[in-house]
Amino acid sequence: MSKAKWGLVLFVIVVGSVGVGVYFKNAKNETHLSVKKGSIIDAVYGIGTVTAKNTYALKLGVTSRIQSLSVQEGDEVKAGAPLVALEGLTLFRAPFAGTVTAIPFKVGESVFPQTAIVTMSDLKNLYIVTSLEQQGAIRVKKGQQVRVNFESFRDQNAEGVVKTIFSNDTQFIVHVDVKKFPDQILPGMTADVAIEIDRFKDSILIPATALSGGRVKRIRNNMREEIEVKTGAIDGEWAQILSGDIKETDKVAVGGKK
Repeated sequence: MSKAKWGLVLFVIVVGSVGVGVYFKNAKNETHLSVKKGSIIDAVYGIGTVTAKNTYALKLGVTSRIQSLSVQEGDEVKAGAPLVALEGLTLFRAPFAGTVTAIPFKVGESVFPQTAIVTMSDLKNLYIVTSLEQQGAIRVKKGQQVRVNFESFRDQNAEGVVKTIFSNDTQFIVHVDVKKFPDQILPGMTADVAIEIDRFKDSILIPATALSGGRVKRIRNNMREEIEVKTGAIDGEWAQILSGDIKETDKVAVGGKK
């Protein structure tokens, strides 16, 4: 038989063995990652801001002058400690134990109505506020568990719970109570917030980076096939496979060229 005929026969055999799907081999610069069976959390994600539960800003309804200041910015004070004396008015004291965070005026200066004279916060009593989009907010309920991760403390995941969820104009706000903040955390710092909606056990999971437009390059029996899959929960690292011919013993390909 001629070379041309042998080539035609070989081509027919290869095409006939493929069936549904497209097989590739010898892809370059490709990484093969393992599939696994395990648990995954379906969560709503957001960026939260650390907020002090107790804050106080001394403001007047009349013009006055500062006679004396008993504190400086950064001072920790006890409840009832003197803060500032104002001309013609009483001595103002701290309403709770906390830290003085701002004093924009000096002794002898005039202060005007509705201007903050002394500001203080309780830095030991904190919570997290996060704003969600509508589609995320409708899935969040009071009492759901929350995982909190601070950029500078990636090895210290804090745990919390949804305290309240409400709307503020067009914003949907979630307050998260955290069991224990790292000691260095202060109001105004931000954190990644993951609100747990559901938890799925014994799921087939693939690395999320293997997904491309609802398709995955599967490696099985040393053959590489691109197949369609339907995914469920995705936690940023792993993706849950709801349907599609993926087994725990398979691998998936990432990168490379056909």
